Amino acid sequence: MKTNFEYYKVFYYVAKYKSVTLAAKVLKISQPAVTQSIKQLEKNLKCKLFFRSKIGMELTQEGKTIYKYAEAGFAAFQQGEKLLKDMLLMEEGEIQIGASDLTLKFFILKHLNAFKKQYPNIKINITNAPTPLTLQHLAEHKIDFAVVTTPIKNIKDYDVIPVAQIQDTCVVGEKYKHLSQSPQPLDVLTQFPTIALTNECNTRQYIDQFLFKNHIKISPDYNISNLELIAEFAKENLGIGFVVEEYVKSMLEKNEVYKVQLTELPRPRYICLVMKKNSPLSKASDTLVNYFSEFKI
Repeated sequence: MKTNFEYYKVFYYVAKYKSVTLAAKVLKISQPAVTQSIKQLEKNLKCKLFFRSKIGMELTQEGKTIYKYAEAGFAAFQQGEKLLKDMLLMEEGEIQIGASDLTLKFFILKHLNAFKKQYPNIKINITNAPTPLTLQHLAEHKIDFAVVTTPIKNIKDYDVIPVAQIQDTCVVGEKYKHLSQSPQPLDVLTQFPTIALTNECNTRQYIDQFLFKNHIKISPDYNISNLELIAEFAKENLGIGFVVEEYVKSMLEKNEVYKVQLTELPRPRYICLVMKKNSPLSKASDTLVNYFSEFKI
């Protein structure tokens, strides 16, 4: 049975105010239009919904039955409207972010606190994964936007905003400190144990491509999924660690590790905000993207 939703809307207000006149006033339509809607609804439902009494329009037993559901439905609509209003005012909302370890530590954590202070009721969920998997999550609409490092495959499918620059480098511990004291050719990387990220990580893929172009091939002695641990392995004199310089800045300043003076380094990369093209963001996500975009380089 198909019934025009407007008929139920009119029915709800007549039942609520027990008056055709008041319902017409609230709905801003004529009294005959209210009466006609009630008659049409009764015709569709094949029963009387109201009878007139001294106090106004009273519900029949059938009318009381349908009113329980109409009342619940309108309460749900009103609740939905309130929630939507709160979302548009940034009083409610939820954001799904995808991020790699590097971008989480060196960009998101740096700026998220100020955003939360301004919008304390916005819930933020962060999925931590390597860049390729994060972009897959974005393509599958599992996250609203991504914060990842370049290079980005299939970049034509995305809107990309660079927000920070990073530099890949190598570090060692005390045992191999001499590699930091004079320029070293790239093939030095084949002469000592090496520590690198696992193959699925964007940083590792970028380093491998850089070395391949320079006719250098390495087979790391240690493959680790966390950049911070690579620096710790290097600190413990387990070999040359491939890291992002910004990631180990404090360790370099404390002389816990030392930067290998390679004669050639990969080109700088970028931390980027990535959104899927033609996929609109919620008010909360759009606000956070705009906030993060203020730091673009």
